[in-house]
Amino acid sequence: MGRWNRPFMALLAALIALLVVVPLVGHTSQPRPAVDVLFSLVLVAGIAAASGRSGHLRIGAVLGAVALATRWAAYAIPHPAAGIVTLSSSLAFLGFTAWSVLSAVARERRVTADTVSGGICVYLLAGVTWALAYNLVDVVRPGSLGLPSGLPDPSTRDLLYFSFVTMTTLGYGDIVPVSPAARALAVGEAVFGQLFVAVFIARLVGLYSARLGE
Repeated sequence: MGRWNRPFMALLAALIALLVVVPLVGHTSQPRPAVDVLFSLVLVAGIAAASGRSGHLRIGAVLGAVALATRWAAYAIPHPAAGIVTLSSSLAFLGFTAWSVLSAVARERRVTADTVSGGICVYLLAGVTWALAYNLVDVVRPGSLGLPSGLPDPSTRDLLYFSFVTMTTLGYGDIVPVSPAARALAVGEAVFGQLFVAVFIARLVGLYSARLGE
């Protein structure tokens, strides 16, 4: 279990840093170096978190390298197609990382700091991944998200906000899904958010109870 501790903690720290800094960045749909640096740290930490199995490490390294390369190449190639490639590669990598971390947590038979931090990583990764999915849908079909008046395009801050508000089913209503694809994503995220928390907590309680009964 010790081998998982630092990768999970590093990934969790990178995700928290991203979620803390992004709301402080001014509203803009254009890329910001500070945000991309933090996102790159999430990608690197994600590769480390997926390194528990050699197969996962190879796949994670390839997907992570592609995601990093396309993200920074977008500065040199400011074209909508480059943005789609960047979002798609990041989605693939974060989705794989979330699955890899979740599979590692699911194999554990004891409640430890690793188990808890890994579960939190999966939850936060899901929120970031869905934010990228909303971004991709809006790039492919502009206007997929209904924004407050005066905001022409969703920024990274808006997308993360909408994603986590949806996943926690707060539903403030200031940003709403408009297109069928955006609505389908919103429904899927809301269902995932509720089921994940319920199942994860139930598993922690079950593991803890089993340990007490030993």
